Amino acid sequence: MAHSADSRFHRTASRPPRRTIVNVSSGLASVPPARTATYSATKAAIHALSEAIRVQYADTSVRVIELVPPVVRTGLADTPATRARSP
Repeated sequence: MAHSADSRFHRTASRPPRRTIVNVSSGLASVPPARTATYSATKAAIHALSEAIRVQYADTSVRVIELVPPVVRTGLADTPATRARSP
C-alpha cells in the first residue's frame, strides 16, 4: 500500500500547485535525555524521513517542512519515580 501511495504521489508531485509536507519532530531527536529512548528514536526517525523526502523530491514542487518545537515539560512522562527525581 505504501508503495502505491508513494508512486501516486510522485506522479503528481511535479505538477502545480506546490505541495507541502509538514512533519513534527523534537529537540530530543538530537539530544536524547535518559529514559526517553523510544520517544527520541521516533523523533529522530521523523527527522531522517523528512531529509530523505526532501532529497527524493528536490526536483519537484514538493516542499518538506520539519517543525522542531522546543522541549517543554508537559507532565506526559511523569510517574511517581520521575517525580521523586525532580527538584
